[in-house]
Amino acid sequence: MKIGAVAALLLGSFALGIGPVQAAGIAAPFANRAFYCNGGNESAGKPYYFRASDKSIERIDHRFPDKGVLFQLGRASKGALDDNWSFETLADAKNNRMHLYERVSMRSPSQNKHIYRTYEMYSQSGHIFMILYDGVNGARDWRIKTTRKCGDLQGSKVVQGKGRSFWSTTFMN
Repeated sequence: MKIGAVAALLLGSFALGIGPVQAAGIAAPFANRAFYCNGGNESAGKPYYFRASDKSIERIDHRFPDKGVLFQLGRASKGALDDNWSFETLADAKNNRMHLYERVSMRSPSQNKHIYRTYEMYSQSGHIFMILYDGVNGARDWRIKTTRKCGDLQGSKVVQGKGRSFWSTTFMN
């Protein structure tokens, strides 16, 4: 998938009405915060780490702790993680959901490797969840689709907060 394909995804998002006009800022549950999401086999068991500002979100890969994969709402982005690894991204937000599309590529004289992922994030009852689509075209043509909980990191474990709490007046005997 070349940058032209990322541009095609961007044009598709405009057609769906989720282009830059509606993607003025990160969805409210994610704005200006950092959080972790559970990892699995695809991430060597390492949690995903995200840092969100009001108009972009950055994913810090455990293999490149000093560089981040940058998602800017409503536009395509690209950058380098090191001499061989680079990324291309696209992001949109609508209501309380965000879609982050990425292609991370490794190019060296001996091999080329591309990893395609889509992260769909949403908030429910005060908790953040991530649906991970791992595959050739992300959410359209995926090999793996799994839902992961997100929250704070305690030790090596992702822990969700208490969410919305309420006072109960019902007592059990």
